[in-house]
Amino acid sequence: MKRVLVTGAQGMLGRAVMRRLKYEKIPADAWTRADGDLSEVDTARWAVQILKPNLVIN
Repeated sequence: MKRVLVTGAQGMLGRAVMRRLKYEKIPADAWTRADGDLSEVDTARWAVQILKPNLVIN
């Protein structure tokens, strides 16, 4: 099964997306500002290498 990374997961849209993914039983990781700034290349690279998402929803 594919894995999804949802950025902005504490925002209105991010929360709705996470609820839907959970309902559909799709594996997903929630990323928030507290997790790090994805506009920084090293942080974004780390997130993708560690979490290995097939899809990123921003």
